[in-house]
Amino acid sequence: MWDTRIGYVKPSFTSKRHHMGVCSLQVHPSKDHLLASGSYDEALLLWDTRNMAAPVKDASLGGGVWRIKWHWSHQDLLATACMHNGFNVVNCNLDSGNPVEIICSYQKHKSLAYGIDWCRRESDQLEQPPPDATRRGLLASCSFYDHAMHLWTADLPNS
Repeated sequence: MWDTRIGYVKPSFTSKRHHMGVCSLQVHPSKDHLLASGSYDEALLLWDTRNMAAPVKDASLGGGVWRIKWHWSHQDLLATACMHNGFNVVNCNLDSGNPVEIICSYQKHKSLAYGIDWCRRESDQLEQPPPDATRRGLLASCSFYDHAMHLWTADLPNS
């Protein structure tokens, strides 16, 4: 990893923690020091960029973690596209000692899980549910060989 403030002569950080190629990096939208990395080795790693000696959390998600995307307002949630293991929403439990946990999976694509993103509106904003209804996140996912895009929802924990 290079720090653009000091140039590109020498990386400011290198790590062998991932055992295969890194496919995706994503900085947290509100915690500038938090970085998530996904790799062909099926690992999701969370790093504190102020001390990169070891990841602060990790999880094995299976299938190669090809894309990762933080939720813009639920700071603990991350959406993942795991090539051979579908799509997941994970709770990173950032402010607790609890491990990263998969809270929702989507397996309806018929090809490699390739891309994922959160829609910027909750699905409950579109449907006008009753006030006590579970909040749902709206996600778009796409797969590789069949060129398909799906829209789906995930129940979100109370924030």
